Amino acid sequence: MKWNPEDEIEFIVRKLNHELTTAEERQFQCWLAEDQAHRSLFQEIESISLRSKEAKIVFEPDIELALQKVKSRRARMERLRHRIWQYAALILVALGLGIYGTYRFADRLDEVTDGVDAGSSRAILHLASGEKIVLGEEMAETYLKRTEVNDIWLDSNRVLRYRAKEKAIEGVRENRLEVPVGGEYRLTLSDGTRVWLNAASSLTYPEIFQDRERVVELTGEAFFEVKPDTALPFIVKTQGMRVKVLGTTFNVKAYPDELKLYTTLVEGKVEVFSDYLHRGVMLYPGEQAVSDSSEIQKRQVNVQPYISWKEGKFVFINAPLGEICKQIARWYDVEIQFADNEIGKVCFTGAILKFRPLEDLLDMIEVTSRVQYRREGKILLFWQNK
Repeated sequence: MKWNPEDEIEFIVRKLNHELTTAEERQFQCWLAEDQAHRSLFQEIESISLRSKEAKIVFEPDIELALQKVKSRRARMERLRHRIWQYAALILVALGLGIYGTYRFADRLDEVTDGVDAGSSRAILHLASGEKIVLGEEMAETYLKRTEVNDIWLDSNRVLRYRAKEKAIEGVRENRLEVPVGGEYRLTLSDGTRVWLNAASSLTYPEIFQDRERVVELTGEAFFEVKPDTALPFIVKTQGMRVKVLGTTFNVKAYPDELKLYTTLVEGKVEVFSDYLHRGVMLYPGEQAVSDSSEIQKRQVNVQPYISWKEGKFVFINAPLGEICKQIARWYDVEIQFADNEIGKVCFTGAILKFRPLEDLLDMIEVTSRVQYRREGKILLFWQNK
């Protein structure tokens, strides 16, 4: 059954709102059975719905105000071209009310040229020799360096890869992959471990792993799929925290400008150790360790909001605008300003593709709440209508 992405979103929303007819229900079940990707999409949006219903009093958007805004924009939207961006709907759940608002963005007017573009696949590779290689979105299937211990190249998917030559060397020679604000990058280490590196992050790692442990150092945020090796534990070091694994899938968030460090486990088992407190916790799938200089604790979480960035999406579940704006600032390379501190506490639940222009996300926030914004170049100012 062939549905375009907009139809998929619409049917899922109507399914969750119990609005499908008997014939549409049969169509929907056939669509679900066709592809695991269809089922995953439905489960993700259904999870957002269920989570939102648990948050009873966090945020109640002014529905009448939102409708007025939509109507006031109708004339402007009709002047825009009517081709809907593929899969660009932002699904926003009105917390505490159990209803969905869907808003599809048409193309901007041709004369609009000053929008803020989304981030892209880019990084700087710092080699042990001191050489720097700039990795841009246009680069693929390129050999970057042949050393005495490994080959370094980009594959057709722009993944940075290392292939060890089984040759021992004296000492540890480290490379560093630096991802700027507005970027992200993927790499496969010499042991086969896969790493997704988020914006404003860097990873330092040996050219080849020779010691009894596989140790890397992270600043910022990364998602790891560790190649199993019971003889060589894999350790991620950050400022004040270490994560030790044998083979597993997890996310580490440790930005220098944030007070807390987060480790979120998807599969396997990890030990998270606090260097400040000299103690640690063991995590199992669906658990998260949160730590700072004074405490470390673990909790059960829905992992999707913490790992969706690597899948090209922003997923928010009862997330304060202040936290959302940190991601916006890193990905779109903008500065955020709030007219008052209360604005950052307004919470949203929703999902949108990361690679859409910034205005898509901001317009959805504005049209479903009393939060307003104004952009002046790279500066975003938020305020709230009373």
